[in-house]
Amino acid sequence: MKNIVAAIFGFILLLTLIPLSIFLVLSENEQGPSNVLMPPTVKTEWPYAENSEEELRSIVVPVMRYESNVLEEVDLEQYIIGVVASEMSPTFEIEALKAQAVAARTFVLYSLQSADYVVDTVMDQVFRDESQLRERWGQDFDRHWETISEAVMATKGLVMTHNDELIAAMFFSMSNGRTENSEEVFSSARPYLRSIESPWDLQAPRFETETEFTLADFRNRLGNNSLNVSDISILSRTTGGNVSEVQVGNTVMTGPDFRRALGLRSADFTIRSANNMVVITTRGNGHGVGMSQYGANELARQGKTFDYILNFYYQEIKIAEK
Repeated sequence: MKNIVAAIFGFILLLTLIPLSIFLVLSENEQGPSNVLMPPTVKTEWPYAENSEEELRSIVVPVMRYESNVLEEVDLEQYIIGVVASEMSPTFEIEALKAQAVAARTFVLYSLQSADYVVDTVMDQVFRDESQLRERWGQDFDRHWETISEAVMATKGLVMTHNDELIAAMFFSMSNGRTENSEEVFSSARPYLRSIESPWDLQAPRFETETEFTLADFRNRLGNNSLNVSDISILSRTTGGNVSEVQVGNTVMTGPDFRRALGLRSADFTIRSANNMVVITTRGNGHGVGMSQYGANELARQGKTFDYILNFYYQEIKIAEK
């Protein structure tokens, strides 16, 4: 009798457990196991603020190679090596090279927040890969590559921020003795791109240069076939001393536009006639906004570190690891 009761009880228990097991299996399949990889999503922005050191190593920079019109993906730090090697002399002081590395890294990550790629020219930052640098440096390649790599790796992952956001870390070769407010050269006022004294630039090589044009070439570049030097007059200058507006015949041009039309080294210029030629004297080299590379090198010669240099040329910034 006991055996019959036990058998009946076991049969009832079995009938109860089978549906429950089926339910649990079906429920797990519907939800999906927690370790299944989801399809990748389209990246619409670069989440630099949350990247760990491991994730940072995997960041690639989409670089449009201007000459070949090919889009290449370059590891971030390798890209920075190629930019520093192209934008600053490898013979500069190591702390200046470190400052350039942080500026270049900040600039590209800032740019990629609103662009799909960067170009390997002055449109963004000049970038050369290892093979191009071997050709450029020749027998000095190993020495220069080691120096640049040391500067980049010593600052790996470091960027500049303002109010916890990446800054537009602009830089240029040398000023005329003072840098520019960003809004007087470009369209936007940036609190970290203010005009400051940079007196060391006055000692830089080719600080002051003369460029000569035939009258015909001068007229052609400015699109006015009746133009004479006497028709040119500087109307105003910026805080940094560059030409803001210039009268060109019956037209008013901005200093930067005049500079671009004639291919001048800077927008701090004067014009005169000599021996039937148009002679333009310029001071400095570049747009003048942000960090002066020659100024950075001189500060490094004085024993200043890269973080001091960056805080000197960019105001109200923090150096952070991204």
